[in-house]
Formats: sequence, C-alpha cells, structure tokens
Amino acid sequence: MSDYRIITDACSDLLPNLVKELDIMVIPMEVTMTDGRVFYHHYDYREMSAKDFYDVIRSGVMASTSQITPQKYIEYFTPVLENGEDLIYIALSGGLSQTYSSSVVAVGELREKYPDRKIYTFDSLAGAGGQGLITVEAARKRKSGSGIDETADWLRENILRMASLWTVDDLFHLKRGGRVKAGAAIIGTALSIKPYGVIEEDGTLPMVGKCRGKKSSLHKLFEMMSRLQSDPEGEAMICHCDAADDANSLKNLILEAYPKKKVYSVNVGPVIGAHLGPGAVTLFFWATGRK
Repeated sequence: MSDYRIITDACSDLLPNLVKELDIMVIPMEVTMTDGRVFYHHYDYREMSAKDFYDVIRSGVMASTSQITPQKYIEYFTPVLENGEDLIYIALSGGLSQTYSSSVVAVGELREKYPDRKIYTFDSLAGAGGQGLITVEAARKRKSGSGIDETADWLRENILRMASLWTVDDLFHLKRGGRVKAGAAIIGTALSIKPYGVIEEDGTLPMVGKCRGKKSSLHKLFEMMSRLQSDPEGEAMICHCDAADDANSLKNLILEAYPKKKVYSVNVGPVIGAHLGPGAVTLFFWATGRK
C-alpha cells in the first residue's frame, strides 16, 4: 500500500466498515446544542446517536456547528507527516462551510515545516454521501497502489462528476438558513410542499423546484438520477435525517429500475442534519453533470 493517507471529516457520512476496510482517517466535528450540550460527531456516532440527535431536534432544541480550525488540522495532520507519510484531505464543500479554507491555511503552514512531504487538500464541492463517495474512490485508488500524485490528479478531474440531490421535510429549517421566507414556510408546510435541489458546481445548495408531498419529491430525485447518472450499475448513496422508511422507498425505486446498482443507505450526520432537519433525504451518485 502506498505511503500516504486519505483523510476526510465527519460530514462525509461514511459507513464504519468502509472507514476500516479502506483505512480512511476521519476528523470529528463539534456540534453545540441550544440546551447547552456540546459533543463531537464521529463517523461511528460514539458520542451521540443519529436517533438521539434528531429526537432532540424534534423537541425544539437547535444545533449549530463549528468549522474545523487550522490548529485542529495541524494537530491531526502532524502525526501523519511525522510518521513519514504524505496525505490527501477531502473537505466538506467550501460553499457550505469555511472548513476547507481552514485546511488550506493549515496546509500552507505544514508545507513550510515539512517541505519534503506531499500534502494536498481538496474541496469536495459536496457533503454527506457525495463527499463520502469521493473519499471512498480516492481510498480505493490508494489501496490498489496508485501514487499520491495520481490520486490527486484523479480528484481534480472527477470531483465535479459527483451529483448531489436533496429534499427536505420541514420548510422551517430552510427558513432558519435564509433559503425561504417565513410566510412561504408556513404556507408551504400547510400544503405539504417539499422543496428539492442540488449541490451546484460552486458547492452551494440551491433549491431547484418544489413538489406536493414526500412521495413526489422522492420520485423527483429518482427521475433526476435516471437522467444524470453516468453508470446505471455504479454506486449511489442515500443519506437521510432519521427517515429510514423514505430512504428505503427511494432505494427500492432505484433498484427496481437498476437492479445491479450498489445503493448504500445511512443517516445524515448532525453537522449537515442540523440545517436540513428531520425527514430530509439526500441522494448521491457519479454523473455526467450536477443538474
């Protein structure tokens, strides 16, 4: 195995078995609740389970998240470099967080201190399962013997091939994020309006349409995937905010049409889930374009 590490952050929603199988290093992220609780979200939910987190959110408690600071990156990256290894870090979208910018600052300092080491940081321009699938593919290349430069070149060429689709259950979470106005949230909720959207090439999260009812919004995600996917037998990841039944409905819809497709289903972690809200469903896959 090549002597470099693949590193990402806990927003990547990676399955624990893939983290272990592919030897991926995952940096935890801090979450602060308005009831005073503060915890770190790890890929294996060791401090708070997804179910507990979304139950707390449903009770009316809000959550906020903190970007990983340059100093934290230095703390995590330094032991790798001291061990004589190079590294590639794949960050949550810079359009959603300043985390990537912090990593750039840290890497700038570390390159001065370790001039003989190769250190790359990449903006995934994605989050949740999209960031996760990008990281998994990079780790597979490392495991198969690709050198760090080859893997870095692959990331530059392929990050924008990751399509990221989403739909939310509660318009009030979009209102808190400034994406819809209060009046629209009230009316839309009363009419069971479900917005859906994408992650754009700049890593932001625009709404592109609305549906009446959750079933229609899930079908819309499926229709968009059918149009955009580059490989009907390729991998896809459904990440949901404690909405397993909806995630299974979408998974069944996909597998009925594409029975050879590998579809993972996991919870969205608290960092992104705090903004999407309980009931949200997201879908990620390799594509010909982002929308």
